[in-house]
Amino acid sequence: MEPASNLFQLAVSVGLPLGIAIVGAFTTYGVARMQIRSRDFERRAERREREKELLRKEAREAFVDRATVIEGIASAIAEYTDVAARNPGTESDFMIRAQLVKLTTRGDAEHLSRLCVGYLQDSRQSLQPETTLETLDDIQRRLEGWHLGHLSLSQVLGHIEDGHKGVRDFLQFHGINPVAPHTQST
Repeated sequence: MEPASNLFQLAVSVGLPLGIAIVGAFTTYGVARMQIRSRDFERRAERREREKELLRKEAREAFVDRATVIEGIASAIAEYTDVAARNPGTESDFMIRAQLVKLTTRGDAEHLSRLCVGYLQDSRQSLQPETTLETLDDIQRRLEGWHLGHLSLSQVLGHIEDGHKGVRDFLQFHGINPVAPHTQST
């Protein structure tokens, strides 16, 4: 019995610590993997949060830029309307067109800018001065709706195109050739 007892003692004295060491190694490995996954998850979550914050910041900056541009357009329209009321026939739409160009440079809406300028140019050819004022009111309302989020850019483009088409049809009905080329958004 002694050899079996010695073998058992040897197995216990070597096997037990070795078994504990193996179990400890697997446990340490498992914990390390969980920590690595946890850190990776935290880094991805932080990256997503930074990206969201960057998008929110860009959206706020775009909102402010768009507000500034639309305020400039509204101011030029108000000045035009004031001059038209005091001295009909002497008003110039140059400032309005200059402000509309800012839709391209600051509002990232090049097609809208060109479409509005064309709409304005054609309405200025009308024999009825109120056509231009109605056009300016239409443009301003649509831009304000876009800025406030009531209208998407594509909806604004659609409304401006419809208004422009109406003015072009009116001019052609009265034998006047529109000056601005009619463009369609895609």
